[in-house]
Amino acid sequence: MSALNPSVDLVDNAAAYNAAIADAEAEKKKNRGSYQVVTSILELIPTDASEYGEVCGFGQICVELAEQIPYYHPSQLKLVKLLQELGQSSKFKSKYPL
Repeated sequence: MSALNPSVDLVDNAAAYNAAIADAEAEKKKNRGSYQVVTSILELIPTDASEYGEVCGFGQICVELAEQIPYYHPSQLKLVKLLQELGQSSKFKSKYPL
């Protein structure tokens, strides 16, 4: 993790994050439990992600992915459920909650 320039790590990890999210639905179709999908995505994210702004970068990737799915498509709801599960992780909870 680059303490001086955390955005460098965001760029480096963006492809991995994007691939993990895109693969999440394919994994669910293989009867893999959602817990395992969420766990595999969370493994890519550092424990102190909220301190380095990686949560914001991850959120931007999620929005870009959601924009590629038509609003009426069932995959939108699946993505929402996945993001809700990810959001419950301590890795996504702010150090200073609102």
